Formats: sequence, structure tokens, C-alpha cells
Amino acid sequence: FSHVCEHMIWIGNTANKKDDDKYPQTKELMKQWDAAVKRMIEAEPTLRDMMTFIEVRRAALRWPHVDHIHLDEAWYKKLGNELLIPLIR
Repeated sequence: FSHVCEHMIWIGNTANKKDDDKYPQTKELMKQWDAAVKRMIEAEPTLRDMMTFIEVRRAALRWPHVDHIHLDEAWYKKLGNELLIPLIR
């Protein structure tokens, strides 16, 4: 294969500021999903060697949201510019 990634970055789930019965995403469920992904990565040597998990859930609790789970545009720009771009350079 050509143009195959040697390393992937898995960005964890953001977190809602408060739980709301209208939405299935809860703080606890987001935490459980992230833990399940981390366990999957750690359990599989091939994944462990080629993947980095970045936890963002706790930081997302303090950031402005545009809806129940999604953060504002500044979050995604900051994440890309300050965290992801330096990793790929």
C-alpha cells in the first residue's frame, strides 16, 4: 500500500458540561467510552505501537460549548494548532 499512516492519533470524547436526560451522552458514559478505547489500544500490540490516545474530556469540561457535547470553533483550532500540528512536524 502507498500513502499508509505509520501512526494514528485517537482524540478522546469531549464532555458535556452537565448531564441532560434529552441526550444519551453523559459525563460517565464519555469516561467509559474513552476507557474502553484505551483498553482496546493497550490490549492489541499492533494498535499500541501505532496509536496515541489523547484525552480531552476533562479539559472540555471548562471550555465553551456550542451544544450539549460539541465545543466552540476556538477549541478545535487550538487543539489542531497547539497539539496536533506540532506532533506531525
